[in-house]
Amino acid sequence: MGLEVLLSSNSKVWRTGVEVPLLDSWYGKYPGWWAATDQRGEFAFEVPVPTSDWVMIHANSEPRLGIIGRDFGPAGGRNQPRLVEGDNDLGTFVAPHAGVLEGRVTDFAGRPIEGAEVVLEGSFPGGYSVTTRTDAAGRYALGHLPAGPALVAAKAKGFLTQAVAAVDEVRVRESIVGPDFVLEEAPSISGVVVDESGAGLPEVWVYGWPVGFGQGAGAWTDGSGAFRIDLPQDEPYALEVNRDPHFEAWGGHFDATAIFEPGTEDVRIVLKRATRLTLLVLDSVTNRPITRFAARAGDYDVKLADHAEGRVEVLATPAPGRVVTVSAPGYVRTEQPLDVDEGSDDLLTVRLEPGARLAGRATSGAAPLAGVSVTVGPRRIPNEVGGVVDEEDFWGGSWHYDVDSAAAHERKTTSDADGRFELDDLAPGTYRVTLSSPSTAPERIESIAVEARSVNELGDIALDPGASLRCTVLLPGGESPIGLEYVASDGFGGSGKIERSDGSFDVTGLAAGEISIVLFPDGRRVLEFVERKFTLAAGEQRVESIDLGGDLPAEVRVAVRYAGEPLPGMRVQLQPIDADGKDSREQSRTDLGSTDAGGVAAGRAPAGRRVCAVVSSGDFVFGRSAGIELLPGDRHELVVEVQMGTLVLEFVPAPELPEVAEYFLFVRPLDEERARQEGQALIRGGTPKSRMGAFGPAWRSSRLEIGTLPVGRYAMHWRCSQEGDDPIRPADFLPEFDAEFEIEAGNECVVRVPSE
Repeated sequence: MGLEVLLSSNSKVWRTGVEVPLLDSWYGKYPGWWAATDQRGEFAFEVPVPTSDWVMIHANSEPRLGIIGRDFGPAGGRNQPRLVEGDNDLGTFVAPHAGVLEGRVTDFAGRPIEGAEVVLEGSFPGGYSVTTRTDAAGRYALGHLPAGPALVAAKAKGFLTQAVAAVDEVRVRESIVGPDFVLEEAPSISGVVVDESGAGLPEVWVYGWPVGFGQGAGAWTDGSGAFRIDLPQDEPYALEVNRDPHFEAWGGHFDATAIFEPGTEDVRIVLKRATRLTLLVLDSVTNRPITRFAARAGDYDVKLADHAEGRVEVLATPAPGRVVTVSAPGYVRTEQPLDVDEGSDDLLTVRLEPGARLAGRATSGAAPLAGVSVTVGPRRIPNEVGGVVDEEDFWGGSWHYDVDSAAAHERKTTSDADGRFELDDLAPGTYRVTLSSPSTAPERIESIAVEARSVNELGDIALDPGASLRCTVLLPGGESPIGLEYVASDGFGGSGKIERSDGSFDVTGLAAGEISIVLFPDGRRVLEFVERKFTLAAGEQRVESIDLGGDLPAEVRVAVRYAGEPLPGMRVQLQPIDADGKDSREQSRTDLGSTDAGGVAAGRAPAGRRVCAVVSSGDFVFGRSAGIELLPGDRHELVVEVQMGTLVLEFVPAPELPEVAEYFLFVRPLDEERARQEGQALIRGGTPKSRMGAFGPAWRSSRLEIGTLPVGRYAMHWRCSQEGDDPIRPADFLPEFDAEFEIEAGNECVVRVPSE
């Protein structure tokens, strides 16, 4: 009784043309309504029918129960039926039992950190993130946690990126002592953003990414243009300004002048104002203005709206490679270079071709079928005459579309109450139409040839009754499968997350034949992809289970040491091996992640296999453990002592480095077995002002410190270039060079590279 239930739209619009109040929810401000459960636990809403593609019902229950909710509409891959006019009986929501962790977050001086976020890592029970914030005393109570081991993280603004702690066992219906977190204060980068006249620019978003990998951070400028970014990682950051259409983009990883060390306080960012252009949209046949359209000019968006005389002002600076894209109802979507008309300084004209019309009517038996999802996409054509389209070729190496690239995206619509559907913006080409609904088998119509500005009536399209499959996932120890992701090879509602407490989910609208269900690994409950196949008859309603109850995992903890000391930041994987210790290709590796500050990586691994721990960094393997047999429920502790040395290149005689130069260093182990497993590594970098200077070891002098490599003998090939007149073919700076070298444990290996 009295449980608050939120009904809202994730798209920020509930129904087009209807004003809905914005409510403060657990996930931000969304249009919607609150309701409270009565003495029987029931709730009801009487609201306008939503047009939003993503509607949510959430009930944030008390901390010893899990978060419950459902999502409706096609957005986000949920594919649950929309809420419709009339009664929508959603049945019973069952909240699983959950546990609570309590602890504290402080800084290194022991001071409490208020407002720090504490979150359950790597798991989303019920499909929802579990998070809370600390109070003024730095204390937290993290509820809604499923039973079993858990990873919990804490982070706070102004402190280095989150600390992570493992909890051995969360117990439902209990509050237990959780980890206490101690966060280190973050360094910062600060400065000012000004225009070309030197005036400070307020409300500009300055963002940065670490030069290596990791978490970005940003800040808004104040009234004077000043900003301060607290860095979540203590390393150089590449700053950028590219989200304000009023100014040209600035900075980024490929601009060496935009990379700053932690603690830099005098950054000065000068932004150039974007060019103001007038976009004019015309009918290519009549040359008359098209007044209703949407556009994207460079980074500037124009929403679909009415524009007097077909004109709208945009902020976009013409430049090579930049485009303007315009779409309008009844016209073919068009893309062209972002450039002004010949003889004009500020006018950009786009002419749209009237689109072809494709229409039809979905039926079931003799009756019209409303709410059918209709997808119209261009047919794929083999690149080679007489060739075939590789269905696994996502990027189009073996195929192309026979329509203009700007118009080649899929169109989606829904049949109305009379079963009718219509699209009127198609470019000439060959299309495929797919119709699907929860109650019918999908229907595909191939190779519909569409000519320019033609009318194509498909007539009545009869959809056969569809099969359905209810699958229930069973996990070891009765653990809840809520939140696990699944995907089906076909069907309506063919992907999503398990939301029911009994572990069941439905896939409907299936054609007769074989269907494949795949469960995605989540690193804790399901450790590798699980696939099950079922064969269904036309219209059949099947109930099946995916029983993983006997697949109890093993737990493995790997400590990595160098010269007896913990070695953080190394990647640890469990490699399946055969009886002879050779790598097995029949089973996939289990990734335990990177070692922490104590040099430890830990996690679960599938039982019933023999593995060894492989420690790597980049393209190199630094060490392997002895093989172990993983049995259900086993716990293993392994220690890997890595052996490594340092590679340095010295250029003789010392060359005078140009301002912009890049290098490529190819390194290959001479040991045949290592070469087969690891292949050839590419180490790439350049001078600080070069495009690649931020990505590899910086080349500042005649001595280039490449970094650590595992012990062993190697062959290397060196190649470098400098900026020249032709950006496509840069000039050689130093002659190419080949050599062999040996890395010894704890030593520096110097390879002398001739510079003449």
